[in-house]
Amino acid sequence: MNSLLKKALLASASFGTLASAAAFAQSATDPAASAAKPILEEVVVTANKRRENVQEIPKSVQVVGGADLQRQNIVAIGDLQKLVPTIAGQGQTLAIRGVGTGASNVNAPNKVGIVLDDIPLPSSTTLSDFLLDVERIEVLPGPQGTLAGRNATGGLVNMVTRGPTAEWTGFANLLYTSDHQGQGAFFASGPISDDLQFSSSVYYDGFRGLTKNVYLDRWSDSYTVGTRDKLRILAGDSVTIDLTGFYQYSRQTGDRLIAPFGFVPAGFVFPADILRRPFSQAQPGVTATMDNENFASIYDGVFTTTDYGAIARFGFDGPGDTTLTWINSYMNERAKRDQDFGLGVIPTADLIARPEYDGLVHAGAKIDYYTSEFRINSADTGPLHYVAGLFYANESSDRYFIRYLFPAVIFNTFDTKTVAAFGHGDYDLSDRWKVQGGIRLERSTVGYTANLPALLATTKVTSDGVTRAIAGSQAARFSSNSDSDQLFNFDVGTQFRVTPDVMLYATFAKAKQGPIFDSSDTAGILAGQLQTLPQESVDAYEVGIKSQFFDRALTLNASLFNSNYDNYQVQTSIVIDSSQPPQRKLASVGKVRTRGLELTASARVTPNFRTDLALAYVEAKILDFPNAACYINAVRNTPACFIANPTAPPAAQFFTQGNLAGSLLNRSPKLRATLTLDYSFPLTDNGLELFVTPLVKYATAQRTDLLRGPTSYLPATTYVDLNLGVRSSHVTAEMFVRNAFHENEQTTIPQQSFSPNGALQRVIDRINDRYYGARVRYAF
Repeated sequence: MNSLLKKALLASASFGTLASAAAFAQSATDPAASAAKPILEEVVVTANKRRENVQEIPKSVQVVGGADLQRQNIVAIGDLQKLVPTIAGQGQTLAIRGVGTGASNVNAPNKVGIVLDDIPLPSSTTLSDFLLDVERIEVLPGPQGTLAGRNATGGLVNMVTRGPTAEWTGFANLLYTSDHQGQGAFFASGPISDDLQFSSSVYYDGFRGLTKNVYLDRWSDSYTVGTRDKLRILAGDSVTIDLTGFYQYSRQTGDRLIAPFGFVPAGFVFPADILRRPFSQAQPGVTATMDNENFASIYDGVFTTTDYGAIARFGFDGPGDTTLTWINSYMNERAKRDQDFGLGVIPTADLIARPEYDGLVHAGAKIDYYTSEFRINSADTGPLHYVAGLFYANESSDRYFIRYLFPAVIFNTFDTKTVAAFGHGDYDLSDRWKVQGGIRLERSTVGYTANLPALLATTKVTSDGVTRAIAGSQAARFSSNSDSDQLFNFDVGTQFRVTPDVMLYATFAKAKQGPIFDSSDTAGILAGQLQTLPQESVDAYEVGIKSQFFDRALTLNASLFNSNYDNYQVQTSIVIDSSQPPQRKLASVGKVRTRGLELTASARVTPNFRTDLALAYVEAKILDFPNAACYINAVRNTPACFIANPTAPPAAQFFTQGNLAGSLLNRSPKLRATLTLDYSFPLTDNGLELFVTPLVKYATAQRTDLLRGPTSYLPATTYVDLNLGVRSSHVTAEMFVRNAFHENEQTTIPQQSFSPNGALQRVIDRINDRYYGARVRYAF
């Protein structure tokens, strides 16, 4: 987007702020304006295992409601960054305040914990990455290890789905876009009898995809279908039983290892074991440009996941107005991935590979996950409020990986068992001053077993008629190990209410990540020497203000934070042994600090006009990362890539770019901000209104690669979305455009599998495309 337009948008935002201030000043002095008394709705959250007004919580919290999720077409959890600037990444790479694991690692929970209906989910599952039946999402930045445990050193995303109600209610929602996304959702809830309430959510989301296999004339399409059904039993005056069953199936075609080529230098050829051929033969019909969406392959990769499970929640009214809650859950996920290696239009007969190779990499997973939690919540009356409980989780993950090109065949199982006791509370020292704190004692036990069958030597006749010898790659091996450790997480804080609507707070939290095996360390598994990583720990400070003005017409919250991480765990290329070259692994690389400012402001200027601003200024910086590997295609024997151990024998020498101390973490721009407006205009006297809801999202420059590859640089970006429609008490019909000015944060990465020739791949993200759509919703 050009600088003139950016200035215009910023000027518009500034003008809107000034206009809001003027309107507030008028409402404070003009009786006619005061009569309307526009106020913001009270927001109640449950991330701290109790119902609380978000303005009463002494920590930064941002809430995204179901209406906002639908209006902005937010389906995947990574799309939350559109409304929550402190979030970046997707799925397992999700980061908050710049902090995230960035690993597709079986055994490594992300630093951002995901809780769905009170159940902390394994971050390697896909169930937590789809949001179509979610009622609201609560985002809590910073370590949340006291109540959330080992997988929340960077933050917490608490998701709450819709449930049974005492009155019949529901909706049907349909959406379609110009880039061929179709979506349908249906929800109904109500009483079956005086003692039974029921709800059912059914949803479907299908997308044509962003890349096309021109050889098969097929787009990389995907779809997800699912249901969540709940039954509430009111067993007398003091017992409530909630039963939930859920099922979700996802399928993606065109799954491939290599992204479309954005640049291919002259003379590019594939490696010798593919019987050397130029790019034009391997990728017929593909022109490598920076906006290329095409690839060519005779194979069609497929990735499917199936999730199902159940939750049983028992609530009891205890003595002294306390409440007792017992929650049990089971989740099962089956995943199967047949991934196209990305070699192009090359028959297997042309490959110098094992005869078993069928053009695909095969991987699969079976996850069984159980949890049980018992807790007691105090009464809301009196000076002391607390929650305390016990928690147990057992996760077993069976995985297989079969690759006959560059052979590797591994069958392994990773187990994680967690037992914890926790407590958190606050005490009113006076009607203004409150102190709070909590502790968590947790013991985690992790283990793995790995079976590696022998791949015997064999032969293969390739298409040129030559009989080629294929060496065996390994002897049959079995390895296993286990480890356990105890965690002690805690937080303390205080808050002071300056006025009934203005609260100051300060907190300190300390948390650990827990023991982790790196399932991507194939060499360690092969050698039977896989060890747990040094534990990551964090010390975090936060001070802030939560305030409301003009009879709750304006909410203004701000926080300053500083978090220091030791043994920061991230997936990247690192030096494990000074006698060996760098390896891509999950590792504890050193020290990281993230600090900055978060600001959220919401204003109900008039009953028909609301504006929201969310801003995050974050400096997520590496303090110590010794012997970082060179980025892909770095020029060797230069200051950016030099031999770290020149006195070692040549075979043992490795290249490094030195210590990355002072560099910012990847995918962490210093400033992100989102401004949304919601203005409605009455069309009739019976409630029909016209509405417009624009959104502006801005981010400063950033890098996508922790190792600072030059192609990973992204310039500052400004995205603009527009919604226009009509609504009544039952019907909403709207049209929208996403990325209205076709802003493009062009992303490329070095072509890793065939990197010596300097080819680049294009990472395609939907946010870079402009598309249109329409949505119709009927509520009853």
